[in-house]
Formats: sequence, C-alpha cells, structure tokens
Amino acid sequence: MTSSQKKQSTQFTIPRWLPYVVFALATVVFFKAQIGGSAFFWDDFAEYVYPVRAFAAHHMSQGVIPFWNPYSFCGMPFQADVQSALFYPPNLILDMISGSSGAYPILNLQILIVLHYFLAQCSMYILARSLKISTGGSMIAALSYGFSAPLVLHAFHPMQLEHLAWFPLVTSAVLTAVRRRSILHASMGGLVMGMMMLSGSPQMTLYMAFSLGLMILWMTVWSVFEKKSTIAQAFSSFGIGLIPLFLGLGIFCVQYLPVREIAALSERAEISYEKASVGSLEAKQLLCTTVPKAFGSISPESSNKAPFFLHDRDYYLYWDTAFFFGAVAFILGLFGALNGWRKREVAMLIALAVFAFLFALGSNGFVFPIFFELPFFNALRIPARMMFLFAFAFCLLAGYGFDFLYDGTSSNRRLYTLVGSASLPAIFALVVATGSGVDIPAPAMESTIHGFGTTALLIVAACFVLMFLVYKDIVKPNIALWPFLLLIFINLYSAHADFNNGKTNPVKESQSMLSDDLKAQLLPHPPGDIFRVSMRAPGVMALKRNQGMTDGVMLYEGYNQLLLAKRHPEVGDIKRMLDMLGVKYEIGIDSVRRSAGFRQRPDYYPNAWMVYGHRDASESSIRDVMKDTTIDYHSVAVFDSTLNLQLSNKKSAEVEHSVHCDEYKDNYTRYTVSTSEAGILCFSEIWYPAWNVYVDGKKADALRADYCFRAVALSPGKHIIEWRFESQSFQHGMLISLGSLATCVALLVVALFLDRRKGASALVADDAR
Repeated sequence: MTSSQKKQSTQFTIPRWLPYVVFALATVVFFKAQIGGSAFFWDDFAEYVYPVRAFAAHHMSQGVIPFWNPYSFCGMPFQADVQSALFYPPNLILDMISGSSGAYPILNLQILIVLHYFLAQCSMYILARSLKISTGGSMIAALSYGFSAPLVLHAFHPMQLEHLAWFPLVTSAVLTAVRRRSILHASMGGLVMGMMMLSGSPQMTLYMAFSLGLMILWMTVWSVFEKKSTIAQAFSSFGIGLIPLFLGLGIFCVQYLPVREIAALSERAEISYEKASVGSLEAKQLLCTTVPKAFGSISPESSNKAPFFLHDRDYYLYWDTAFFFGAVAFILGLFGALNGWRKREVAMLIALAVFAFLFALGSNGFVFPIFFELPFFNALRIPARMMFLFAFAFCLLAGYGFDFLYDGTSSNRRLYTLVGSASLPAIFALVVATGSGVDIPAPAMESTIHGFGTTALLIVAACFVLMFLVYKDIVKPNIALWPFLLLIFINLYSAHADFNNGKTNPVKESQSMLSDDLKAQLLPHPPGDIFRVSMRAPGVMALKRNQGMTDGVMLYEGYNQLLLAKRHPEVGDIKRMLDMLGVKYEIGIDSVRRSAGFRQRPDYYPNAWMVYGHRDASESSIRDVMKDTTIDYHSVAVFDSTLNLQLSNKKSAEVEHSVHCDEYKDNYTRYTVSTSEAGILCFSEIWYPAWNVYVDGKKADALRADYCFRAVALSPGKHIIEWRFESQSFQHGMLISLGSLATCVALLVVALFLDRRKGASALVADDAR
C-alpha cells in the first residue's frame, strides 16, 4: 500500500458536530459535582472571585458602574482593578442577570467557569483544524488542552482560565491572517483578542501577546526562507498579523488605562528580582510531564496524603508551577516533534515549547533574567506560568503526532522515533515509581508518590501499544482515536478532577460567620452613621477577607493583589491609625474564656471633621513628621507639600462649626458644612486621583492630607461639598475602546464585502469561459 493509498483509507468520516458533543460530555463529566452544586471551587474563588462578581452584579444590574469599593481596605478602586474584569462580555451578561435576583447565585458563576472548559476545547479544535491537523488529531489536542493543569488548576482564577480558553481561537485567526494576508481574519482576531484581554489577567495578556508576536515573526521569516514569499509580501503578512494585537489592545483600553493609573500608585509599582522570580520552575519538574503529582499536590481536603513538598515552597506554587497536560499528549507530542520538525508549524511549536521552558526556569535559568530588564516583564511574578505555552504547544504537537502515525510507510526511522517518544516518559515514570529521582521528605508519603509513578508507567505502556497498533496498520486511526481519547480523559481526570472538589459553600460559610444580630451591629447606616470594622486579630479572622463586598460591612481588611501604597495614615501607632480610619469595631480576645468577639472602640474619628491648623512636609519626610505624637489630628492636618493657607491654628473644639453627611454612595458623597473660620475639611476616605471635589458646585483642589486621606480647604460660611469619582483614564480608555471596536466592525464589513465581490467576479469569469 502506498503512502497516499494508506492515508486515503484512514480518512475520518465522523459528523462535524460530533467533536463538539464529545467536548460537551467530557466537560459535564469532569465538572459534574460543580454543575450539580455538590462541590465548589475554593481558595480565591471564595475569597476574591465570588465577592467581586457579587459586588459588580449589584451595581451593574442597576446601571451603575462600580468605580469605587468602600468595603475593603477602607476603600479602593474597583473598576480600575484589572481582575474585576467588569467589561468582559460573559461577566457583563451574567452580572446583569444575577444582580437583579437578590443574593448572587453561586451556581451561576460556577457554570460560567465550567463553560470556559468547553470553550477551550472548541477553541483548540478550531486552531488545530486550521493547522491542517486531522479531525482525530484535533480532538486529541483539544481534549488534552481543555483539561490540562494550566486550565483546571486555575478554575478559581477565572481571569487566567478565560485567557487560556480564548487563546487558541485568537491564534487561529492571527496565523490565518498571516498566511492569507487576510484583513477579515485580522479583524476577527482583534475582536476575540480584545475580549480575551478584558477577562482580566495582565500576566496572561503579556505572555500571550508576546507568544503571538513570536509566531507571527516565525511564520513570515519561514515563508521568505522557503521562498514562498517576497520580502515585501513578508512585511505585509507581518503587518497584518500585528493588526489583531493592536485592535485587541485598543478594545482593552477601557480597562488598561485605569489599570495603569492604579498600578503607578500601588505597592507593586516596583518589584525586586527576588520577588519577581518567586515561582521559578525547577528542571526536575519536567517529571511532571508524565507524573502530575511527582512532588505531591494540594487539594481542598486537608487529608491529602502527599502535600506539595518541593523545597518547602508555599502551597500555592503547586498550581502556579503545574503544567501537566497528559502523558498521552506528551508521548504523541514527542512523536510529532521528531517526525515533523522540518514542517514550518511543527518547528514553530517546538521552538515555543523550548522557549516556554527556558523562560519558566526563572532564576534557575538564563532567559528570565534577560526579560526582567524589559518593561512590563519586570512587574510580574511567577515565571513558571509561561508553561501554559509549553502545554499549548505540546497539545498541538500531539495532534500532529497522531497524524504522523499513519502518514507514510512503516519505515525503521519511524519505528525508532516511536520507541524514542515513549522511552523518555517511561524513564520519567520509573524515576518516580522507584524514588530514585525524587527526594520525598516523609516516609509516609513514599508509597503514594511511588504509586503515582507506577500509574503513569501503565498509562505510558497503554499509549505505546495503541501507537504501535496504528503504526503497524493493525488498528485504523478512526478506530484507535476513541481509546486514545478515553485514555487521555482518564489520565487527566485522575490527575486533576479532585482539585476543585471543595465541600464548603462559600455563601453559606459567609452567612454562618455573620449572624443577623452581628450584621445589625456591624453594618453602617449612611449617611448618618458611617464607620469601619477590623475583623482580624492574631489567630482570629471573624469574617471572610472580602465579605464586606457581599454583605456591606466596611472593612479595614480585605484581599487583593493590587493594593494602594498609601492607604493607612503613617502615625506609627496602630490604635491611633485605626481611630483616624474610623474603625468603630474590632476583635477583642477574652483570655479567660478563650473566646473572641467584636467590641466597640471609643475614640474612632467621624467620617469627616474640620481642622484649623496644618503642617507642611515633603513627599520624603511626611511619614516621619506624622509619627510626631504631639500632633492632634483632630485639629491639625499634615500635607506632603506646601499649602498657601492662612489658618488660625485653633483647636477644632474652639471654633464654631458643623459637619453633616447628606448622601453617601460608592461613587459619590455629599456633605453640608458650616464653619465660622477658614479651615480644612478632612475625611477618613482614601485619596485617589480620580476623586474630584466640588464646593458649592464649583470644582476645588482635592488635597491629600495625613498621608492618605482626602481633604478640601473651606472658607468661612456654609458650604455644600461633593466628592465625585470622575476618572479621566476611564473616559479616555472608553473612547479608545469604542473607536477600536468600531474599527474592527468596519474592517469586518469591508473585508466581507470585498470577499463576496471577489467571489462574484470569479463566478462571472467562470461563466464567461
């Protein structure tokens, strides 16, 4: 049988809709517990994702954009936080629906997350088909990618998952645009790229944009090298390939420009190399290409028999350094690489995988230190997250590998590559099974870890037998496909399915922590009664970290990776600081009964107060000045610049005045103030440049007092003071986003018109002939 006859006899004839049915069924089986409501995503899902979505839905369903969040860290930007993913279309739709139904339904959010696994498989399948991989090979690539560790172990980080789900579709559009020099595909790619970016993971956005740039460059240079394109055509292809990246960034600007504003004021505006390289991959973690839990694992259940133990790293680095995409995909990927490295797309995928691994080594390699010197890359941590690209490339190589099994005659070279492809994973599995390459810290864990290696060895053996049967033409590929898919699913299910099976419902847990009586005590009653709560003490956390966002408690604490550097008055005394922040309740410990409960603090400041004296400092000295214990902050405000104000320096109690809050909302506050002398109105509200102040309807200077508070100077008399959140960065970003979106749509319409016209012209020409 000739090569062409052999390939023709193995054509797949399955219906076009069947792969999508397979992906849907696989997703339902993998996440049946989460869909049924008997298991829950955990960790950041409970502490961050759910509170953020509930807060966003409450506002967006009422047609209000939540720019400011007063319920965490005494107030912080909300929309400007990229992880809020406020304008990511699926979030936007779900927020509108769920926010109007009272309490935000946790099942809705879990189902939305699960749907992205189905999307990831469909997205990867479409990419693989566009790369001329067979239907069977594309299904193998899709299933392996959809349930790989970079996706499944980040279910509680949906902003990262959503990037990964859309990335293959973006790649397909970009590569097709480059190959065909197609404006149509470039504009389609721009739309999807923009949506992907809006899902809220800046690290994934940067890594993926850079990866796409590498692919565009590779494709254009290779076409010139093979003399399939002229230099001019290559430049044209390269330029068209960049269109989706620029259009996507333009659509993202509604989020990106506010993010730049908050990033410059955050604690992470500068990051050291040591912090950036936390989460560097170790070379021996390549064992995890075959044995997913070679170094232990983390799960919601505390009874885990083999916890993550690699060099006593923090537990969260398990999912941040994990990249397992199935031993089957690894073997098929190696086979694809060995047999197709001369092919342009295969060579590109090999190069991407090598680059991803070298970058992910972080401080253990030489690539990451180079990139740390570049803009943007020097503001991100955990270089091992680049291993998503390694998994992405190998899943596609697995598709090619499946096709190469029956592409050609049974040559010795192909047999050698088949044996070689299975040999490396077999060695990895043996290393773990025998314990010769893994330093297990506790004897009780040895049998469990060795068992993982033994199981992996069985998977490798089963995969090799299947590959050999197809190679020898004993089993046709369209028959062998199904046991391959089943083996892939079993391998990934056993490795990852238990990771997301949290048994605690975050909503019910929050409700149990905040009884009706306690809620009545801790909830503020604006505009008349505004105060904050400190819910943590050593060894005690009375509420969940972002529970204020769901229940309306204005917390001193919270949980967010992007914190304002100036969010607490630097007075050097925690009691004095809490007083100035308006903390009315804090945790008290009864040492006799060994119990904890909330107690009222007697000296907390009101939400706003008048002072009639000020001290000037500089940006560099204000922290030292504020630690002066002789300063009475009831009567004096400290500024990090020189103010041209003539004040009496009297104590506030000596001056006739009144301060009354008329309206207090997240994005807007209004006060009525009467004062017999010129003074400064100070607020226990965190300063941020987007907050503008208006006195009697006229814009005034928004001052930053006492290191982090808002303030405004007032003349004698009665005044109406309004604070409005008016972000210029948001307004500019919105205009750019709308313009980019309009450009995408216009390019799509024009490209479709030209394609249709071109097709009609070709039809007329055929008729004439």
